[in-house]
Amino acid sequence: MVRDETVRYLEEHVALFAPPLVEGVSATGLHRIARGVLELTTTRGGFTAEQAVVATGPHHTPAIPRMAERLPGPIERIHSFRYRDPDRLPDGAVLVVGTGQSGCQIAEALHLAGRQVHLAVGSAPRVARFYRGRDCVAWLDETGHCARGLDSFDDASAVRMRVNHYATGRDGGREGPARPGAV
Repeated sequence: MVRDETVRYLEEHVALFAPPLVEGVSATGLHRIARGVLELTTTRGGFTAEQAVVATGPHHTPAIPRMAERLPGPIERIHSFRYRDPDRLPDGAVLVVGTGQSGCQIAEALHLAGRQVHLAVGSAPRVARFYRGRDCVAWLDETGHCARGLDSFDDASAVRMRVNHYATGRDGGREGPARPGAV
């Protein structure tokens, strides 16, 4: 989904289900207080729920590599944290560094807007968006991978830092390059 579709979807969800909505607060903790009951503590009180989805993302604070300081002055530099849309960038080709979710979604948006895009890639693993006709996320869920707690892995700290495979969801999802030899 693109931004406007996502906003519309959320507005329709709120209108249909009328979930409790509290804006302008910071979550300060999430704790299990009883079997099947979680308590979220915030700057405006506590809330309880049977389930919680934490969707903050690990990179909400920009981390600019020091080498960016050495780029020539006329080169415009913008972190994905500040990116909004292709029209707000100067004219010309764009180099997008990084193939995480943000980098690939920005590169795709720029390409669809008619911009010349160069995508600098690293060693992040590749994953097919669809496998045997089904979305890769459905496979992760059905195999139990999504339900695994960090404590079930040999090295929980390494799992926290593992790169998330890029698989765009725009227009129902795009097929990514599968690894050679995939079945």
